[in-house]
Amino acid sequence: MSSSFTSEDRTRNGYSWFPIRVILLALVASSGCGEARRSTDIVLQNLELVDGQRVGDLVGTADSAIVSIYAPTDCLTCNSALDRWREWTQAGEDRTHIILMTREPSPKERRALVMDHVVEYRVLKSKPPAESPFSYFIVGGAIVDFGRGLVGERSLAKRVVHASR
Repeated sequence: MSSSFTSEDRTRNGYSWFPIRVILLALVASSGCGEARRSTDIVLQNLELVDGQRVGDLVGTADSAIVSIYAPTDCLTCNSALDRWREWTQAGEDRTHIILMTREPSPKERRALVMDHVVEYRVLKSKPPAESPFSYFIVGGAIVDFGRGLVGERSLAKRVVHASR
């Protein structure tokens, strides 16, 4: 059975364009996406908390971390990812889950957080890089994946939990 393409179709001016396209795609992906990813890493790591610490200080030397940004008004019981993050943290060594609030919760919101078993959280001093809810998966100090919104965060939780098995 012969191919419907001739060697003339696969080359132009004597050069195969497939390897050139692959190289160009790799260059574009590595330069553009890599720079965006590194700048997001830097922004997240340098976000300041009201206590003067930075998010990067909280992640520290953990092998892997989840950094979740929520508004105090977000319904955390509606978010099944919170339970998945707890399970993921307990299932392995050197894993941490950091919960950041976009602002200081009101007394009523603090009571709701306690009811959701969220007793340890930090408050951002500056505006977060994205609207809440938003979670980042960090490995070795670099962001490797993220999820935005309730659906995005649940999808991220599924990917992380599945990959960690």
